[in-house]
Amino acid sequence: MESRFTKVHDLSLAVLNNKEYSNFMTEFHALAFPETSGEGSDDEDDGGSPSVVSATGGNPELGILEEEKVAFEADLEKIQDLVSRTKKREETPQMQEADEKRSATAIAFLTMAKQLKNIALPAQAEAVDEVYKLTEPYAGITKLPTDQRTAQIDGLLMDMSAEGVAQKVETMGLTAILDQLRAQNNLYRELSRTRRAARSNETMESSAAIRKRMDFYYGEMSTAAFAQSAALPTETNKRFIALLNTLIDETKQKYNLRKGIAESNDKKQEETKPAEGQPAS
Repeated sequence: MESRFTKVHDLSLAVLNNKEYSNFMTEFHALAFPETSGEGSDDEDDGGSPSVVSATGGNPELGILEEEKVAFEADLEKIQDLVSRTKKREETPQMQEADEKRSATAIAFLTMAKQLKNIALPAQAEAVDEVYKLTEPYAGITKLPTDQRTAQIDGLLMDMSAEGVAQKVETMGLTAILDQLRAQNNLYRELSRTRRAARSNETMESSAAIRKRMDFYYGEMSTAAFAQSAALPTETNKRFIALLNTLIDETKQKYNLRKGIAESNDKKQEETKPAEGQPAS
């Protein structure tokens, strides 16, 4: 496909995730092809909104061709469907159930270790106290995001399986609970890997191809509208440009907000990362 225009993109579409991308393109479509008010309508002027558009004629006032509209709409439906299917996959009941079970088991183990510390017999006091101290850094394990919780449970299991500690855990009668926690955490990890593989094989490859085509047609249509507003300015195409610029600014702001939150979380995680050889906290 060769472009009809030489253009400069003022929005980096590549940085948007599929949901952000779908939302942006849906809003762009609504601006470029608003619903008509009815054939033969005698309504008063709409104040410059780019609204009187034929259902089968592109948008001549914006310089948009019908073939571009048709191709864009076909791919817009596809990306919206992919986003919808990804959301459903992220809410897999099996994963929710597995996470709830491992969280409950982790809480049970930590609670019992604390209770035993308070009632341990003198002969067991030293062993129980050592195990309890190793569990203290994991007190907030169930409040972490699910992927971080997986790593934290791994750390807890590793600490409890260390030489000299495993025997103390067995003396306390908590080995069976740890075995159950290990099985539940492994199940959650396997479900997560299956979901990730499905997303990679189906959604990501398909979305990459769809987005490449949509990028092209978005560039063609937006550049045509800019050119049309410069060559044959009307209230309609001038308003379209203003609304599109507003949409672009809002999209950038939302992206920057999401990126800022993610970077802040990464920084906090790095700051709380234990030194080498120390238990996770």
